[in-house]
Amino acid sequence: MGPGGWKQFGTRKEGRALLMALAISTLVASLFYLGPYVAIAVLLVFGAALPIYLGWKRPRQLAIAAFAVLLVSAPIFSAAYAGELRVPSPAASSNPAFPFGNGAPAVHDARVTPFDGNPGGVYNFSATVDPKNLPPSESARFLELFISDCPGATGNRSPSCPAGYAFYVLNHTFLQTPGAAVTVTYSQALPGTDVWWWNLALAISNASAPKAYTWVWLFVNGGYTGVQGPVSGNYLATTEFILPAAYEVIFIYPGIVFYIGLLIYVLLKNREANRGRSRVALPPDLPTSGPVPPTSSATPRSPSGLAERTCPNCGAVVYPNESTCWKCGKSLAQNAPASAPPLESSKSP
Repeated sequence: MGPGGWKQFGTRKEGRALLMALAISTLVASLFYLGPYVAIAVLLVFGAALPIYLGWKRPRQLAIAAFAVLLVSAPIFSAAYAGELRVPSPAASSNPAFPFGNGAPAVHDARVTPFDGNPGGVYNFSATVDPKNLPPSESARFLELFISDCPGATGNRSPSCPAGYAFYVLNHTFLQTPGAAVTVTYSQALPGTDVWWWNLALAISNASAPKAYTWVWLFVNGGYTGVQGPVSGNYLATTEFILPAAYEVIFIYPGIVFYIGLLIYVLLKNREANRGRSRVALPPDLPTSGPVPPTSSATPRSPSGLAERTCPNCGAVVYPNESTCWKCGKSLAQNAPASAPPLESSKSP
């Protein structure tokens, strides 16, 4: 199918439906795998540039179609993201490097069970502390568990979340450093439908400064942001829980930028149309024989008395006294027309 055939297909009902399905699928995929900033460019291409190329010239039609794409994309993204959040996170360990370990992690096999459960259910968090992997001369003092629905939070305040998020701290103190690996388990009821995050911190110190603690955190994906999970509530509840945030992200990032771009497109289109209407019609071709009617000037003039010009670079018609071409930006200073000669007053007889 050639370009003309594609343009005809794009203006039919089935072509429009296919374009909207393409915009929805690419927008959801870009949000899921690449993030909201890439989704901005994706919506501009598949929600504006491609439809305009295929014949969608009415801005109102583009605006309505984009609104429908945004509305449908949010639930699809929420359902896909809910499925990913409900995949159990792998067991986590602490940093094995000194001063947190001795070539092997001092805290390992950290996990939560069940990973997905009922709202208000009890969840068990466990981790193994291995004293032989502590740095030399260091002893285990206590192990603290932090649970929150704010990712990575280890206190009641976090720059990542507004105040008021759920937060729990549980402590296990070692009366003496264990002689062998020991598993510590915490149990905590978690209310409501939510997505939770947690982390562990083992406080270690040596005998010379027993309260000068070194904190050994779980080292998740090369950082200390915490372990994702558990998820309280079923799959549908998780999807509904994510949906408001999905709408917020989709409308704020790709949505707002799309409508700003559409507004700029409308303004440029109207400006070009106004320039076309302002052109002065050239006189008709003169006959090759017979008397030639007198003309005041061979060059058409605008109502202001200045000769109308065309851009020497792109041929666009420009207003009198313009210094640059509105279409291509070419400087017109060297081609500025002279003012029209004053009209001679009629002499009295």
